[in-house]
Amino acid sequence: MGFKRASGNVTPEEKFVDSARGETSQRKKNLKRDKTFQIYFTEDELDRVRTEAQDLGMGVNQYIRFKIFSK
Repeated sequence: MGFKRASGNVTPEEKFVDSARGETSQRKKNLKRDKTFQIYFTEDELDRVRTEAQDLGMGVNQYIRFKIFSK
């Protein structure tokens, strides 16, 4: 996961990435992700998603949430 920031200034992008990684107060509120969304990928598409997620230091689920909800 990420490092804690020395300053209290967090950009919206950093806040979103932390949220996608599950590092925000959302876990403290015990909110569960209990809704599902099913999507199918070709093997090439899935390999690309895995590679991009790994490059950003995210899991596949975190990366997909990041891509869906980012600007």
